[in-house]
Amino acid sequence: QAGKFTDVVLERYQVACQKGDLETVKEMVGGGLIDLSKDHDDGEGVTGLHWASINNRLSIVDYLLASGADVNARAGTLHAPPIHWAARYGYVYIVHHLLKHGADPTLTDDQGFNILHISVNSSNIMLVLYILFFIVDKAVVDVDSPAPHGRTPMLWAAYQGDSLTVDALLRFGAYVKKPDQGGFTPFHWGTLKGQPHVLMY
Repeated sequence: QAGKFTDVVLERYQVACQKGDLETVKEMVGGGLIDLSKDHDDGEGVTGLHWASINNRLSIVDYLLASGADVNARAGTLHAPPIHWAARYGYVYIVHHLLKHGADPTLTDDQGFNILHISVNSSNIMLVLYILFFIVDKAVVDVDSPAPHGRTPMLWAAYQGDSLTVDALLRFGAYVKKPDQGGFTPFHWGTLKGQPHVLMY
């Protein structure tokens, strides 16, 4: 019985975090129904902060951080922190808010991606520029940091045909001739994927 009650309470809380229902989240956390040190299921460990981050719910993110949620909690199949969940969808101001409250930009997930790789994969140029200006430019993360198989952010951008990101990475000193472990350079990936605009850069 107690287990069922806990499951129902947790589900209500998680749905509130996903939908941006701040009143319910405040009521549950403030009333002691939810303990932020264990506000996740026993499966993948997804916290309320993860759900709020991936659903673009800034008011929930702000409240949970102010209430003591772990900004660097790892969850999901990739054991990724909330900032990765927000970056994957290009949510610039969620990423900014998490960084302001202690999110570690150097963390990598289980596939070896850091915040720059994930931002590049989002194809949101505003997020890429934000990370370049406030993380890469301060030498916190290297612009050419390799992911698995030696794939740098530049290689991913070329592969995706994202010329705006290719241009931005070049302006921040990305090495255009750096190959991956298979010997493919950004130029090779751009050619393979038929991206003339990328090849021009």
